[in-house]
Amino acid sequence: STDAELFAGLVYACRYCGLLGASRRADVRARRLDPSIKTSVIHTLWMLREHEAVLASTVDAAVVMTFSLVALGREAEALEFVDRKSKKVPAKIAQMIGALRALLEGRRAEAIATLVAMAPEFRDAEGLYYLARQLAHAGAAEEAVAVLEQATAAGFFCYPVLASDEWLDSARHLPAFVAVLRRAEEEHELAVAAFAAAGGERILGTD
Repeated sequence: STDAELFAGLVYACRYCGLLGASRRADVRARRLDPSIKTSVIHTLWMLREHEAVLASTVDAAVVMTFSLVALGREAEALEFVDRKSKKVPAKIAQMIGALRALLEGRRAEAIATLVAMAPEFRDAEGLYYLARQLAHAGAAEEAVAVLEQATAAGFFCYPVLASDEWLDSARHLPAFVAVLRRAEEEHELAVAAFAAAGGERILGTD
């Protein structure tokens, strides 16, 4: 109960399992113990659709900040933001936001080609979900599902987000997507049960 790093880790682990409220509360506990600690809560805030909070963050998370600007209808600002950030972020992030820029400008084929090329070498499960949502939004539904299969195989089971993300809508009719969503739901339910059995609700509260 006094280990800030433990709670910082729970921010990440709970989000991957779809326990978004617990993820946000784990960040609060971590910061209470160590105000200087860095956590991944900005991704949790984006998944909770708290876009203004994402944009107010001092954490440098170019991908979700761009997503939030787009979600708020601020596409012109999103393009300007991508231009500023593209030379200041790691190469993979620059590729991802570059693909998003192409998508926003209507260059869908270019965006799809970039995202498909990135996916085989991408190891971060959450990042794979971000690739997949862009592919689906670009109209590459089958490619998006293939990347989502990679994401779930790597441990990303954030069922509430997979079930509600409008950018995935083009893929929802595909049997392979239904299978991915079903697996995510099953793993999420297991996580909910494990969280309760481990006393998570006592430690972090409930939604």
